[in-house]
Amino acid sequence: MKNRATPLQIFKFLDKTNCKLCGKESCLEFATDVLERNIALKKCEHLQFPEQQMNYHQIRKLLLPPQKEVIFGTGTRKCKIGGEEVLYRHQRTFYNPTAIAVEISDNISDWKEFEKKIQYLTDLSIIRIGEKLTLDALAIRYTSQIPENYIKVVELVFKISNLPVILCCLDPSIVEGILEHFHAHRPLIYAANSQNADTFAKISRKYDVPLACFAPDLSSLVNLISSLEKFGVTDIVIDPGTFFTSGGKFFTLNRIQEIRYNIFENHHSLMGYPLMGVPAVLWSQNQTNISSVEELSAGFNLTPEIQKIFEDQSQASTSLWKKQYEEVLMGILLQTIDSNLIISHVGQNAEEIWGLMALMTYRQNIFTDPRVYPRVDPGLTIINSPSEWSPVYVTSNYRMTKIPVEQDLIDANLDGYLVVVDTEGIGIESATAGGQFNEEQIKKTLDKHNIFNKIRHRIIIIPGMAARLKAPLEDLAKCEVWVGPRDSSSIPSFIQEKWKIDEIKAKYSQT
Repeated sequence: MKNRATPLQIFKFLDKTNCKLCGKESCLEFATDVLERNIALKKCEHLQFPEQQMNYHQIRKLLLPPQKEVIFGTGTRKCKIGGEEVLYRHQRTFYNPTAIAVEISDNISDWKEFEKKIQYLTDLSIIRIGEKLTLDALAIRYTSQIPENYIKVVELVFKISNLPVILCCLDPSIVEGILEHFHAHRPLIYAANSQNADTFAKISRKYDVPLACFAPDLSSLVNLISSLEKFGVTDIVIDPGTFFTSGGKFFTLNRIQEIRYNIFENHHSLMGYPLMGVPAVLWSQNQTNISSVEELSAGFNLTPEIQKIFEDQSQASTSLWKKQYEEVLMGILLQTIDSNLIISHVGQNAEEIWGLMALMTYRQNIFTDPRVYPRVDPGLTIINSPSEWSPVYVTSNYRMTKIPVEQDLIDANLDGYLVVVDTEGIGIESATAGGQFNEEQIKKTLDKHNIFNKIRHRIIIIPGMAARLKAPLEDLAKCEVWVGPRDSSSIPSFIQEKWKIDEIKAKYSQT
């Protein structure tokens, strides 16, 4: 792995005035945050001075990752791919999650329905664990073989959608005709090959847009990249091929891993670009059968219900859902090995939302920073419309705990107060064992938000995994502590059984 720059190496090229114009307290703090990509280098105003240009370029050189970051699209939804520093996430972290694009064809029979489809894909969002999951790009395929059709579709997409676009067309003249009018949208050209590389390289340079390239074998790919670089193309995306033929799946994954190993371990600068996979090619290769699905499913625990579907299905090779499943599973595997961009066929309409949900939620799970506990801000969360007789729940600020608890309460239409204790982003069980979730912290949070001034009872519900805090919390906070269920999905039934409002009113109205 390439030796990473240190904050002191960057600090050496700063003017060390600690001017704070960047928002940081010192130049050393700025150097540290620049290295961790928490602040842009251009935020240092002093580096913009003419006499500081040499230092600016020296720092940029130090910050260059082994894999170049490529950006296509513009505005708030511009798509960043690549730019990684390590082969495996646990070595440091991955910075840019796999971008997910959905392909659309220019074979349009109903233009109104097509507009609805584009709007649907543009607006598509799923809220999961407090994070908004969206699509990253649209890949427009030239399948009609009618240039006017393709140009009209691209023009319509740019008019309706702010999603970045991938122009999937091997005809340079058509692509250049589009870029003459729409190069400001900075689409990604797909793809240069041995026949059109020179022409596409000139177009990429002329309009300053990124260019993907494809070759059937590794040596041809290296030669193709070398040729593009000689033409001055700097933003390149590599497609090593995605294959579903017999043995092709593992060949695909192994080749991508081989290239990534050359980038991050062998420092092969010629290969140092983002990598893409195209699970959507399954539909053109038309290679699918039940054995291939089982081959891809190796290592995954299929439920008995899914296994039964495999066994019961006849005509497996022509089964629509099986092809969709195979494509989505390939997309998941490509994300697992940190492919930087994937293009999916499944997901074009609302009926296929399950495919995009699988891809986006898996991506969310994979691309988290292993150095940082996923946390939310501690504090008080109001659930629905609580009254002075509503329950008070206590949880940690571990993101995967707080958000599901909140969502389960909202979905069950329960009113209440959710007290979120600062456990340094650690879950209930571990934080209870480690001491971050304790009676002192809970009481401190209760007092900070004056919870007992908001309610007329003194009942606090703690998670089942923190049951041992019941007695000490009751002594310290002078309240009644109920031990709730271990899983937040059981809270609704717990409240229905335990929260007898008339009894609680009778008990606490007298005190």
